[in-house]
Amino acid sequence: MKNKIVNFYRTFPDLLPKGGLYDKIIGFIQVGRRAFSMHFGKVFFVYFGVLVVLLSFVLLFSYQVYLNVASQHFEHARKLEYWEEVVTSHPNYPDGYYNAAYFAARLGRKHLALKYVESSLYLDANFSEAKELKSEILRMR
Repeated sequence: MKNKIVNFYRTFPDLLPKGGLYDKIIGFIQVGRRAFSMHFGKVFFVYFGVLVVLLSFVLLFSYQVYLNVASQHFEHARKLEYWEEVVTSHPNYPDGYYNAAYFAARLGRKHLALKYVESSLYLDANFSEAKELKSEILRMR
């Protein structure tokens, strides 16, 4: 071998005895590669299908939660409008102001809720539920 650069790691398998354990291992690895490549597509398809089904359930559940929240918001807005009409037609009714304040607070309208609860407490200073609602409204962000 004159001036020939030999890569030991590339020629190492050639140094092993043929027909023995090495050939069996190489044959097993090649069969395993073929089996892996054949089954990989099937396994990937099954996992992908399971993932799609799970994501569908998550999206369906999220949409149902969204519909529930939207219907509650609509219901609270409708009740707030009703109690605002009651308050305009009966301005000396503290429970009407309290209910309007409650639904305004449920909708996140803090300033409107404070206005209504203050009106309720102005009409009835001993209205304990209105006092509790006022403290809850003041704790709101």
